[in-house]
Amino acid sequence: MLALALLSRAATGQEEDARSRPGFLDSVEVNEVNVDVLVTDRRGNRVIDLTRDDFEVFEDGRRVEITAFRGPRPPVLEPAASESSARPSPPASASDPPANLLLFVDVTSLRPRHRRELIRALRESLSTEPESVRLMLVTYDGRLRVRHGFGTPTGDVLASLAAIERGRTTSPAEDRARTEELAAAAAELAAAVTPQQIESARSRRDSILSEIQAAAEGERLEILRTLDILRQLALSLGGLEGRKSVLYAGDELTMVPAADVYAAAGSAFTPQGGPGRPSALAARQLDLYRDFQALVRQANASGVSFNTLTPASRQHLGEVTQGIVGPPGFESSIRSEREDRIKEAACLMSHTTGGRCQSGGTDVSQLIDGTLEDLGAFYSLGYVPDREPDGEFHRLEVRVKRRRLQARHREGYVDRTAGDRLRERLAASLWLDAEVDELGVELAVEEERPSGRKGRFLVPIRITVPTDGFALLPSADGAHLAASSRILVLAATAAGRVIASEEIPWSFEVDSARLAAGAEPFTHRLELDLEQGSPKVAIGIWDEIGRRGSFVGRSVPVGAADAGTP
Repeated sequence: MLALALLSRAATGQEEDARSRPGFLDSVEVNEVNVDVLVTDRRGNRVIDLTRDDFEVFEDGRRVEITAFRGPRPPVLEPAASESSARPSPPASASDPPANLLLFVDVTSLRPRHRRELIRALRESLSTEPESVRLMLVTYDGRLRVRHGFGTPTGDVLASLAAIERGRTTSPAEDRARTEELAAAAAELAAAVTPQQIESARSRRDSILSEIQAAAEGERLEILRTLDILRQLALSLGGLEGRKSVLYAGDELTMVPAADVYAAAGSAFTPQGGPGRPSALAARQLDLYRDFQALVRQANASGVSFNTLTPASRQHLGEVTQGIVGPPGFESSIRSEREDRIKEAACLMSHTTGGRCQSGGTDVSQLIDGTLEDLGAFYSLGYVPDREPDGEFHRLEVRVKRRRLQARHREGYVDRTAGDRLRERLAASLWLDAEVDELGVELAVEEERPSGRKGRFLVPIRITVPTDGFALLPSADGAHLAASSRILVLAATAAGRVIASEEIPWSFEVDSARLAAGAEPFTHRLELDLEQGSPKVAIGIWDEIGRRGSFVGRSVPVGAADAGTP
């Protein structure tokens, strides 16, 4: 956990809740909701000539007034430049918000031949660069690796994809091999027909069930880690302007871990009957539906669409068990079980966020090309709810008045509070290097010291804000000026695991005469309890009076000089 200790107060006065004093103003947040809508005809062709009057928007079943409208802006496709001379995507103007596409390659789950298939399709589709789309490339192999940030020249992204395609796989091959051996053992039990074989099957049943449970739990934990990374990225994308989309390329993201192994074991133990047969309840206890729903909720809250891409062909446990005669339909049933659970997860992520789902299809390039084209073909419809932000989920429906046209959009949104929006901006500075510094903040990492716990260090960070950074209001006595702000901290390991999120009030008074004479900058000091390594820390300073802030991220080497620390 992150330990935050206030080591010194601002030299200009004692901290207190400035908002409770006379002179501080309340602010009203205008929380406009924007809905991106893709319209197609009955043949699936995009329709890009509609006007505001062609749409109706409903929130929780009640019609709302469309107050903002933006039509499609198709990407201009040009041949990609060479890797050495590729041009970056042009910066977006205020009237032309950018389209942001994050490429997430889940190397952990991809078998080598599937990885080559997916990455080759990505490279082919990106070989013509949509100049209005900003690309970002990240990979996950048990550790989140940001290969390129938004605005990187497409040629550089293509070069990195080529290196990933050629690289050595880091998939957990041993765990997967063990899972497949369990399926083969289950199939062998299913083929037991003689009394001796049946007796042997009964004696091995409990140990195999225990192994299946362990394998399923291992797969479940790996999927949870991936979902956590995706959720953090969705949160951070909410801090960016414009359209945001994630293209997930992976192989084994399933709603029910080891569902096919349970199906195999269930078929295997059916002939023998008796206690120990794996039940549907055992598999459902590992169900990750709520965790996928949490990811979808965050994506909808941040206005992020997921487009999911899985290989056209995968090795299933049914293929591993070929040659072993089991019950009728044994191989096809467990093959279907795995396919169904993977498709279920992929399409939940996509359909509920307004994206595309390609699971087990024959042309993965079609989804990639469609995703790129979609980013320029959306309508943006905006409205202002007639209530205060409540942090709750609200269902959306968009209707097109013209006949035989279909609208695709996210199923709803979470009405983010002002605090939610600040946390998004903080996450964007941590994960996406999207820094904003409106206050002129300076961060200084001071000398660390051992915390007393093995492999952990106390790392002081000094925050400095110039005297003209904060907006100040007169206090009740007229002799002082008061500031009211808050400090937000987010820290993550180099592997992408969030280790803490904290918020600290920072309010103080400064003597008006001293300020006029040139007072020292305002300072605040935090002390972070961090593991050895290279964690990344994001610091946000939000001025409550001036309604502006700074959000900056830093990699902090911890314990590098202590070679004796493991």
